[in-house]
Amino acid sequence: MEIARAIARLAGGNPNARFYALGYRSAALNLEGAYRSFTPEEPHRFFDTMAFLHGSFQNFGRSSYQKLESNSGRIRLDGYIEYSPVFCESGRGYYEESLRMMQAPGPICVVETACQCAGDSACVFELSW
Repeated sequence: MEIARAIARLAGGNPNARFYALGYRSAALNLEGAYRSFTPEEPHRFFDTMAFLHGSFQNFGRSSYQKLESNSGRIRLDGYIEYSPVFCESGRGYYEESLRMMQAPGPICVVETACQCAGDSACVFELSW
């Protein structure tokens, strides 16, 4: 989080826009090859896999994914002992770019509907495409 804050300070402008851009860029750089195995019809499978692998890449919290409709789902992040709006905004950018890279059909929208930073029990992201 401190590195992201330092980048945002150095870049200037709106910090939230910078945090979003960092998440967006993270997806673009780190997952380019991974998306080749997912088709535009499979965002649910991608996010299920991402939630399943959460513990392999992060040593904190839990992630779950729930399919809501054919073109929508919900990501829930809970059990985090440290949290920050930086993480939430960069996560939103990451999820949106993930959907774009999979060429998900329709308009892509990711909205955080609950946030631990605001006192909620989890950070919840509603995704639609």
